[in-house]
Amino acid sequence: MYDTGEITKSEKEVLVELQNTQHFRSGFQFLGCHKGFRPSSVHVVMGVSHGGKSTLIRTILLDLLLHNKDKQIGVWLSEETIMDFKTEMSHTKSLDNMNHLHLFSEMDVPTFKDVKSLMNQINNFIEECKLDILFFDNVTTSFCYADRKVEQQSLVAQKFKNIASKYQVPVVLISHTRKGVSDNYDKQIDMSDIFGSSKLPRIANFFYIMQSYFTDEGRVNIINIAKHRGYPLNNKYFELVYYPKGRVFSIDRKIDFNRMKEIYKSRQRL
Repeated sequence: MYDTGEITKSEKEVLVELQNTQHFRSGFQFLGCHKGFRPSSVHVVMGVSHGGKSTLIRTILLDLLLHNKDKQIGVWLSEETIMDFKTEMSHTKSLDNMNHLHLFSEMDVPTFKDVKSLMNQINNFIEECKLDILFFDNVTTSFCYADRKVEQQSLVAQKFKNIASKYQVPVVLISHTRKGVSDNYDKQIDMSDIFGSSKLPRIANFFYIMQSYFTDEGRVNIINIAKHRGYPLNNKYFELVYYPKGRVFSIDRKIDFNRMKEIYKSRQRL
């Protein structure tokens, strides 16, 4: 369907109001700076293997569960069974009511016949559980993506974009970095370091890069908001503070470019 570029005064007011509305409340600054997870948008969280992505996702889930008891939250797992996931969550601070968290694991079902059947199951998951937000941990190890050709991965990325638009929900995709980009990587990771197709960074509305730096101060965990479509940011770097007892990040704090530069320069390297 075609449309003109004309925007009426009333349309403008509605669009601005929608952009400024926070649909998912959060205690984390790096999410609050763009009004939280955005409906109809794809959010990608990328980091190295065993670099804290799962810890970050568990933290975000607990934060969402605590602050959004009216929302139905879905988690699709490709690397863990549901029991594995529950075991990890049991180490964190328990919540009184978690019945608005819904889980599905590829590890707990027979292998899907093809990509289409998996995508149909995602649609069913959203519809049957009436999900308000979907987390996919981890897209790059999923049956629909891991061993596919780049062209097929690009098509899958577009399907996630279509799902976000169809159901008007945020879709949060967790992704590995490409081969060779690991914990001791001596550069700042960017969106081009994603595993597989470059389509995911292109279709993402928001793109977060998690990277740890090992300094004399210890391990410093940084979130870099590399893409934030529609939301200009003065600061895009945030430090995550780890809480060992709960196996989660307790808080995040905004850091400026000078502090980021200081962390990068002081990192331990051979």
